[in-house]
Amino acid sequence: MAKTLDDILVYLLRSDALRHSEGVPDGDLLGRFIERRDEVAWDALVRRHGPMVWGVCRRILGHTQDAEDAFQTTFVVLVRRAASISPRGGVGNWLYGVARQTAVKARATAARRGARERQVAVLPEPGVTDPPPDDLRPVLDRELGRLPDKYRAPIVLCDLGGKTFKDAARELGWPEGTLSGRLSRARKLLADRLTRAGAVPPAGVAVLGVGEAAGGDVPPPLVTSAITAGWRVAAGQPMSGLAPAVATLTEEVLRAMFIPKLKLVAGVLLVGTMTLTGVAISARHSGSAPDEPKKANPPEPPKAANAPQDPPPRGQPGGNAKIRELQQERLALLQQLADWMTEAYKGGQVPLTTVLEAQREVNAAELELCETHQERLAVLERKAELAKEIEKNTEKSVQAHSVPRANLLKARANRLQAEIELEKEKAARPK
Repeated sequence: MAKTLDDILVYLLRSDALRHSEGVPDGDLLGRFIERRDEVAWDALVRRHGPMVWGVCRRILGHTQDAEDAFQTTFVVLVRRAASISPRGGVGNWLYGVARQTAVKARATAARRGARERQVAVLPEPGVTDPPPDDLRPVLDRELGRLPDKYRAPIVLCDLGGKTFKDAARELGWPEGTLSGRLSRARKLLADRLTRAGAVPPAGVAVLGVGEAAGGDVPPPLVTSAITAGWRVAAGQPMSGLAPAVATLTEEVLRAMFIPKLKLVAGVLLVGTMTLTGVAISARHSGSAPDEPKKANPPEPPKAANAPQDPPPRGQPGGNAKIRELQQERLALLQQLADWMTEAYKGGQVPLTTVLEAQREVNAAELELCETHQERLAVLERKAELAKEIEKNTEKSVQAHSVPRANLLKARANRLQAEIELEKEKAARPK
């Protein structure tokens, strides 16, 4: 179908914008995408890092279709986790890690699929070729992925990404001399690892170069597909609109990225809770709370019967400074856990009830730290506002058919409960 004048004008403007993005640092492009959902910045990121990501996927997978699915998945994951990249200039190194993780998962899936197919008929799988015995590609990404970030990043940016020392140093925030030294060290470490793995003969280590492993040109239709798929997800369209293999692989990678963080926070929370319990038990066994004054304070006048009883101020029994410090640390971890749960819920990885329970834990921890009626009131007001936001977002998800309607009923009940607690606190205001 012939292009309209508007289509041609948009194409020309877009091409001109992309040309002006060529010298823009990765961190600026990522910032424009995160903060303004800049379509040109997204296009530039995919085209800039596409060859490196394509090289990783092809080296690990071999099978063209599987490599294409992994390529698209990597950039969809970037859309979903862009805000978590720090520093933003390290997006290339981050993409390398995600591409490798995605390709490894895709390879495992393909192996399971192949095993099932062989049970039906023994047929060679098209598109798969065994690498020659002396080919370093099967172990290149494995060993590169094991390098510390400060050594992997220079190789990814300079050798795989083709950046100059000046550009790479600017992206990483390092002096050029530091970049040069770390790149030389990284190449030697990688060469040593490859040699020990038997991937290259020792004589070839001195002239080892991995620039040719960047992947070459990405098929233009694949670049377009990745840009389109990522942009649809960025615009809030459900994952069901992606190719089934890409949608499934994306969920697996996001889940794999989330679980280690969840385990870490759960472990730290457990240690914090045990420490807090130990302090409380020690205080009980001592017969008095730690830091208790030797002389009793004069009695306070009785409070009104309907007035809420504020906890004692810091430094008095029940307001021990060490316990408060532990409570504050626990609150920070619970808040971090609730944030991750919320992100996981948006990705369909956990149910709404898990998010609501995490938020309730945060509110309970905040109330423990409140010393006055006004502080409790502020906490409950924030809780009610958050409950309204959750209800609003859930309603949008129900309208987009990405979550069941029962989630909206749960979110609405949660909002009503928050408002009830707030009104009760208001009614208990001291006279």
